[in-house]
Amino acid sequence: MKRFFINFSIVLLIFTFQATMGDFIKVLGIKPDLILVLTCMAGLLKGKNGGGFAGIFVGLFQDILYGSFIGLNALAKSVTGYVVGIGAWSLYKGNLIIPFFVVFLGSIFHEIVVFCVLFALSMNPPFIPSLINTILPFAFYNGLIAVVLFKPVKKLRLYFVSL
Repeated sequence: MKRFFINFSIVLLIFTFQATMGDFIKVLGIKPDLILVLTCMAGLLKGKNGGGFAGIFVGLFQDILYGSFIGLNALAKSVTGYVVGIGAWSLYKGNLIIPFFVVFLGSIFHEIVVFCVLFALSMNPPFIPSLINTILPFAFYNGLIAVVLFKPVKKLRLYFVSL
């Protein structure tokens, strides 16, 4: 129960930071998704179940707070966390290039899931222009954020495992 409250506090802190400081950390109009970075890191460090659970938890929380479609972020983030956990479980986690590429690819995958859901709802967003102008820079920025956050998150995880 203690771990749950600590993890919930970390998620709440990241949500608060993203909501209040998100506009200040924009680069060229691209705002990183710290919640998605956290979800990908959970998949990288805890495997498919940890990534999927973290994704559905933070995605549903994000849907309740910000979403216009309840369940869209929960679905996209849970599937992304699960897939990252499957793909990254056996990777060596000591190299900072690994979290960059895992979060970069996870961000692209997340946006493809969102695109597919919106396409299924007949919203038909333009994919190729979105990919070039928004998704790739967004994924690159999220990857850079992951490099900065990976060591502190890894240390926190090791600390909480010992509790």
